[in-house]
Amino acid sequence: MIYVETVSEYQAKGEVARIYAAIREHLGSLPSIFRLMSAEPRILAEAWRAYPYAMENGSLGRAERELLALAVSRVNSCRYGMDGATNKLLDMGMPSSQIEAMFRADPGIEARHLTLIALAENVSRDP
Repeated sequence: MIYVETVSEYQAKGEVARIYAAIREHLGSLPSIFRLMSAEPRILAEAWRAYPYAMENGSLGRAERELLALAVSRVNSCRYGMDGATNKLLDMGMPSSQIEAMFRADPGIEARHLTLIALAENVSRDP
């Protein structure tokens, strides 16, 4: 197993501490994905700079973005991504039964959500 040394929130100094504080203030927590980049402050800074554009701008809402992340994570069997996106959807008030129903394509699920899931699954699979 590969081990990546990270900088904990309590050990952070300088630029890493400043970025951690900005992330915590904006998101209310410090997701592990950002701690993973902490050994390289330049990469951490760029990832944090890009995050709002990737997750908060555009025509898709936050729930739809998390739904896309969940679909991609499911295709790739990424437990971290599945757990993170599912927890975000639950935090936003989406019942787990609705999340599960979307991936079964149950009747009554919005066509837009089913289309997003299909798109994410199709582009995430190897050609």
